[in-house]
Amino acid sequence: MTLGDLIPLSGVAMWKVVIISVLTAVSNCLEIKRIPVMAVTGVTGGEVALPCDVSHPANDAIYLMLWFREPLTTPIYRLDERSETETRWSDDLVLGRRASLELGSPEVSGSPAVLRVTSLTSSDQGLYTCRVDFRLQPTKTTRVNLTVIVPPEGVNIVGGLWNSAPRGGGGSVAGPYLLGDTIILTCVARGGQCECLCTPPPVVLWHLGSHLLDAHMESSPPQAPPTPLLPGFLTTVMPSEGKAFNTLTLGPLTRSHLLQELMCEASNTNLTGPAASTLTIDMNLPPLSVKISPPADLPLKAGREYLVGCQVLGARPPPTLTWWTGHQRVLQATVLVSKYSTLDNKINIFFPSIFFIMREK
Repeated sequence: MTLGDLIPLSGVAMWKVVIISVLTAVSNCLEIKRIPVMAVTGVTGGEVALPCDVSHPANDAIYLMLWFREPLTTPIYRLDERSETETRWSDDLVLGRRASLELGSPEVSGSPAVLRVTSLTSSDQGLYTCRVDFRLQPTKTTRVNLTVIVPPEGVNIVGGLWNSAPRGGGGSVAGPYLLGDTIILTCVARGGQCECLCTPPPVVLWHLGSHLLDAHMESSPPQAPPTPLLPGFLTTVMPSEGKAFNTLTLGPLTRSHLLQELMCEASNTNLTGPAASTLTIDMNLPPLSVKISPPADLPLKAGREYLVGCQVLGARPPPTLTWWTGHQRVLQATVLVSKYSTLDNKINIFFPSIFFIMREK
């Protein structure tokens, strides 16, 4: 056999090696994809524990553990016990010091090792693979899908009113309104989204006191221009596409709505509390009744001083009261206001003989 005869055979052998390597890689990839995927959920800023099956007989031990995250093909975390000294390494560009490995007990069933990751960001979301090589038994592979939820940062109440409580969760007053008015408020969630849509959108709810008032979320922002709620206060933030919001229509208002608390909350996970903001409904109310309390000593006598009361019920804010005798206004008055929006106006009236009906003879 000549040298020229050997060259083609070497080329065929080389192609066989390449084909076998490719088929082996594809087979391994298919085997890995058949492994069930465990689901783990965390929130930005929090921490998670990614499990890895390291169970093995007592006479065996971990030889090498590698963590991968798709689509990366190089490890992001490594535990190496091939030498006498154990070494642990973490990719600074992916996990850095945020990752730590906790080894479970191999003798205890359901006690896996966990890769604990802190200070989560949305970029940590993905499919993780843990591969463990043992000294004796075959390699074990665990697949974990990490979902990172971005909670809403806060809520803004807009649409027909001013941009309330920009500090988020702070109390504000809406109004004052009149009896029979209808309130239209729009609550918009801030945050809770990311560019890769890696988190569920927030659910925005309205509550009146402890009762759920409105759970229906509109699909598009209102197109009407902002209108004033109070002089000098205008809507400065309007809903935009892609933001979760809920528009509440409340009315006609009655006296029972006075000082009621409206709360808007937004949440997309039960791992954290909802972002919320409250509004207290203020109202201007007309008097329910006006009653004059006559002096206790009757009949009246000319030349004496008597205490006469005027009681106004149900007015808010306290009305201005004036006293008149005939066509002449009485200026001396003492005003007392109760905490139940009842106003008492008591004055000392001096009745000279010329104003008294029963003139003394």
